[in-house]
Amino acid sequence: MVAGVYDGSRRLSHSGPEWRSAGLSGEPPTFAKEETVLHHIFGIHVIDRPENVPPVQATLTKYGCNIRTRLGIHDASDTICSPSGLILVDAFGDDATVEAFYGELAQLPGVDLKRMDFTQE
Repeated sequence: MVAGVYDGSRRLSHSGPEWRSAGLSGEPPTFAKEETVLHHIFGIHVIDRPENVPPVQATLTKYGCNIRTRLGIHDASDTICSPSGLILVDAFGDDATVEAFYGELAQLPGVDLKRMDFTQE
């Protein structure tokens, strides 16, 4: 997949007059074409964080080499810290490892787990 340049209303190609009329100079970038792009996104909603985060963290550490991106989200202010939180993980690896990772998270107490799998060929 080759990404285009977004001008706020439509996607521009990387070649031809659109590229130049968008004020871009030089040659359009070249992207390597991958055979398959996989993203296994896990949404991990942890309830009662003080109680349930330690086993979640242990599992994330165990599979740390299979995590491309990890993002933690919870509500916080000057006076309160949310008792629940959301962790988004982009996992990768062979199918058996990704399934084992997901399966271990699914077994943990206080965890509501969702999953999205993206494939582009």
